[in-house]
Amino acid sequence: MSSLRIDDLCVSYGGVSALRHVSLHVEQGEAIALLGANGAGKSSLLRAISGLVCSSGSIAFDGVLLGGRPAASIARLGIGHVPEGRRLFARMTVRENLALGCWDIGATDERMQGVFALFERLRERADQVAGSLSGGEQQMVALGRALMGSPRLLLLDEPSLGLAPQVIAMIFARLGEIHARGTTMIVVEQNARAALSFASRAYVLENGQVVRSGNADDLANDPTIIDAYLGGVIE
Repeated sequence: MSSLRIDDLCVSYGGVSALRHVSLHVEQGEAIALLGANGAGKSSLLRAISGLVCSSGSIAFDGVLLGGRPAASIARLGIGHVPEGRRLFARMTVRENLALGCWDIGATDERMQGVFALFERLRERADQVAGSLSGGEQQMVALGRALMGSPRLLLLDEPSLGLAPQVIAMIFARLGEIHARGTTMIVVEQNARAALSFASRAYVLENGQVVRSGNADDLANDPTIIDAYLGGVIE
């Protein structure tokens, strides 16, 4: 059984289609990359899975249909979402932001220690307000907040956005550690090279539709993909 199966998914905003009849699957333990230009529908796909936008079609997680469920209920099923732009509460501390991600109150302290073990910098910044942190530190908090829910499926929307190269390398290294523990992942990334290096398979979205899919290594060496998303250079 697929960890996630999406069939004929459609999403519209005010009559404008963001996703049109999208179908895809993600097996348990996979890391999948979603590629596409701005406006292709990548973020809308993640938001539909999380129950943050209305959609038609079918989304099933471990055989459970997600349609019509509130976002909080979907999170409790084991789906964590790291949104584009981090969406932290700037005036709350790191510790408070992390605690908001844990719906199991009794597990808060233990899970927070797990986040601090993954991101030691956050242990040092625990009582600092999130708005005072660097961009990289804020991304660590956003990722840590999602991990506080102990997700089996982690949705990541532009985790490298606006970060320095060395910070991007660190974030993807930590994501590799999380994935190695068995967490299934879907990664939306403008940094297509980093995404394809990290993932095992990828889907390409254009104008709200899946136009390509396949093994990440094969796509990374495909001239069409290289020209469109990898700067036209084969490394």
